[in-house]
Amino acid sequence: MNVKKNLLDSLNNIAEKKSSSDDLLKQFSTCFLDYASETPDNLACIEQLKIIEGDAASGLGLKNGELISDIIHSAEGCEIPEQVKMAYPKLSQDQWDAALRVMTILITLFECRGKN
Repeated sequence: MNVKKNLLDSLNNIAEKKSSSDDLLKQFSTCFLDYASETPDNLACIEQLKIIEGDAASGLGLKNGELISDIIHSAEGCEIPEQVKMAYPKLSQDQWDAALRVMTILITLFECRGKN
């Protein structure tokens, strides 16, 4: 069993709307926990997730109705958090912004936006 491939497949299924939102979330949650393990942090994360079905975009989001990609995108340009600065003292603001940009783009790969 290739847990990495299963997780990626579950994300592709979300992007392609291959099943109902409930089934997609269930599949993603199982694959996520198989890949990352059932730690308290990972279980708490899963509890906050929802498949968002919007007019402009659909994908992995939070129970409050926000797409994760939109949240990460809005963080671009924000000052580096102190905790991150302490862990990575050589990290520049430009590098921090680049890391967030890459994450935004990667997450949008697994969404359905307009005419993909």
